[in-house]
Amino acid sequence: MIIIEKIEKIFGNRKLFENLNVTFFEKGLYGITGESGTGKT
Repeated sequence: MIIIEKIEKIFGNRKLFENLNVTFFEKGLYGITGESGTGKT
């Protein structure tokens, strides 16, 4: 299990999220989608 707590992402003056908490379980399948150049890496 991977637990990520209280993360924040800002691009310039635009806050995408704040205080984000996520838990990834061992047997799950996860993906991140979005347009090119939106910071998925």
